[in-house]
Amino acid sequence: MNIPRPEYPRPQLVREPWVNLNGKWEFEIDNAMVGFAKKYYER
Repeated sequence: MNIPRPEYPRPQLVREPWVNLNGKWEFEIDNAMVGFAKKYYER
């Protein structure tokens, strides 16, 4: 996977653990709000 900006955004303020979230994401629009009822946010 090619990460556009792999570096830490502010090296003077480094903290552990840090995860780079650059890259492709998968998402789905939940117009029916079933994700909230099924508590998908707890996953």
